[in-house]
Parts: sequence; C-alpha cells; structure tokens
Amino acid sequence: MTIARVLGYAILVFFILASLNGAKRYTKNTLVRAIAKQHQIYAGIAVLLALVHLIVNVSNNNLSPTGLITLLLLIATGVMGALFKHFKKRNLYLAHRILGPLAFVSALIHVLTNLLA
Repeated sequence: MTIARVLGYAILVFFILASLNGAKRYTKNTLVRAIAKQHQIYAGIAVLLALVHLIVNVSNNNLSPTGLITLLLLIATGVMGALFKHFKKRNLYLAHRILGPLAFVSALIHVLTNLLA
C-alpha cells in the first residue's frame, strides 16, 4: 500500500470523526459526544493530511481531478465552519452544513474512481 493511499484513508477517518459533530444532538452516547467536542481538531487534521496527500500525488505525477475537487470542498467546509464560529451568521452555518456532505460524496467518488483505475 502506497503512502498516498494510507494518507487517503487517514483523511477519511478524520473527516468521519469530524462529521460526528452533526450526530451529537441525536445521541446521548458519551463517546460520540466526546469525539464531537473535538470536531474542529479532527477536521484540521483531515485538511492537513489532504494537503500532504496532494503534495505526494503531485510529486508522483498522479494528480486526480476528483481529488482536487474533494480537497477544495474540504477546505471550503473548514473555512465556512471557522467563519461561522467567528461571525455567528446563519448563512455561514448553512454553507458549512451543505459543504460537509458534498465533500464526503466527493471523497467517496474520488476513492471509488481511484480504486477502479
């Protein structure tokens, strides 16, 4: 397994951990709630790993359009979340909540197209 693939799966793990923040209002599970409290840290790790993943793939001459789209959506999700935290504007929250699932679907498409390639 290549370093790029390991990084890709690590990104997915941290992205999923960050996305558990959306589930905390529906559960009393203490583990889910504890993970959700740290969702900004998990999201930041996912973005940093995604940037390293990009650098590794570019250096291997293996840039993927679906990967680039996923990275941009992941960064946009984080930026909207950070802006919402700072400014507390509803439209920023909505953008953050919409971009998250779009980034996840994009990541799934990216993984599937690269597994089949």
